[in-house]
Amino acid sequence: MAKINFKEILFPRKKLSSSKQLPDQDPAGAAGNVSPAADFSSNQAVQPGQKINTGVPFSSSKPKRKFPLTAIVVPVVLIVLLIVAGLIFRLLSNRSTTFGVDGEIVWWGLTDAEIVQPLIDEYVSENEGITITYVQQSSVDYGIRLRNSLAKGQGPDIFEFHNTWVPMMRNELSVNPQNIFSNSEYESAFYPVVLRNLALGSGYSGVPLGLDTLIMYVNSGVFTAAAMDVPSRWSEYFDVAKHLTQKPDGNTVAFSGAAMGITENVDNWQEILGLLLKQNGADFNTPDSEKMISVIEFYASFAERDKTWDETLPSSTTTFARGRLAILIAPIHRNDEIRATEGRVSYFTAKPPQLPKDDPLQKDVGYATYWVQGVWSKTVNEQDAWRFLKFLSEPDSLREINKNYVEIGKTPLLYPRPEMSNLQINDPILGPAVELLPDLTFWYLAGDTNDGEDGINSRIQVAFETVISEAAKGRNSSRFIKNFADEITVVLNSYGIR
Repeated sequence: MAKINFKEILFPRKKLSSSKQLPDQDPAGAAGNVSPAADFSSNQAVQPGQKINTGVPFSSSKPKRKFPLTAIVVPVVLIVLLIVAGLIFRLLSNRSTTFGVDGEIVWWGLTDAEIVQPLIDEYVSENEGITITYVQQSSVDYGIRLRNSLAKGQGPDIFEFHNTWVPMMRNELSVNPQNIFSNSEYESAFYPVVLRNLALGSGYSGVPLGLDTLIMYVNSGVFTAAAMDVPSRWSEYFDVAKHLTQKPDGNTVAFSGAAMGITENVDNWQEILGLLLKQNGADFNTPDSEKMISVIEFYASFAERDKTWDETLPSSTTTFARGRLAILIAPIHRNDEIRATEGRVSYFTAKPPQLPKDDPLQKDVGYATYWVQGVWSKTVNEQDAWRFLKFLSEPDSLREINKNYVEIGKTPLLYPRPEMSNLQINDPILGPAVELLPDLTFWYLAGDTNDGEDGINSRIQVAFETVISEAAKGRNSSRFIKNFADEITVVLNSYGIR
């Protein structure tokens, strides 16, 4: 895919400057999994005494030499004590590093209980001696509560985590046991993005029950009335956004062509920015590079020079659902929110805009954001938990899960297995997303993960929020760019991401 300076799309203006120019380099991810010598001494033997002629009767017989008993007893006692201490230490260590009740699996998740409970019942009925208790969690502060519970040794045995959390939770995640779910089985089951994303040590750190990615939700009524084509390139998207935006007073946006430019009320701005950066080939290890800064400028321009979006509007999803936004870029899971909003809009979906391509056969680039089921590395039920996850990942189980989603009125998940793509490729909502699945990318820009203030998503988000805010105000400062670059580098280094 051709790399582009996004400022070429904009009207000419003063560009942001960088405090230094670093060489471009390809980004690389890193997945972690990633006796004292004795001091012996010897005693010198005592020499027998010599006869002395003193004139006093003196016995000339030599006394018998006896080897001291303590030289044998003391070392033996010490050895025995060391062996006993070692056994006790090993016993206590084993007891302190494995938790839970054998055969009793506790599963924390964000998914509605009615979706997964039928599969739990089926599995338990076929596996005697196993119980599985599903505890549906609130999304509020979920990441914090999960990490605190694991740190206290309270489990759960299985838990749901975001695909971006692998570096943050590497020490709590078990990898697939080869005797249950071998690497070859795993690698043939899932899309390439899952393999790159969830690789940890000698295996993989979890099982996705579905995938998600950004798509365009298009207000069909607006495009029909305007007789405009749906944009497939970012330059077209930019022009459409300007053309369709309405500002009756010349300043405040009443109808928006595109929701971009700021962070306060743009849902999933993190993923949108991540998609732009990935498409432009930005190196996240050099955050102040031209490829990174030009994307930030392009994003901010929607609220700065051309102002197709502003802070007076509701959230982008709500604005679209109420018919006041022409194009919404958001993940599949936002579809439920759109459908549930009063005053439903008529819409269809399309793949997100792309950059110009060097090769017409080059695939479109998408951006993954999804949830995964993982096994706690310290549970006594590690083997049984992985057997259950393997059962959930099988095609029949995935079909059952999506059937349950539909029955409660929700949008089904994108199947994580390539062999199942034909089941959704013609779906009017999911179809465009399915086309992107083989070539999805990912990074640690992700919204609504509730990972906590010290979580990887939140820390990266804060850095980007600051630099976007400055850019949206038209400020040109090398100082805030350097601060931004330093903050991103610190976060990545703290998680061993290269």
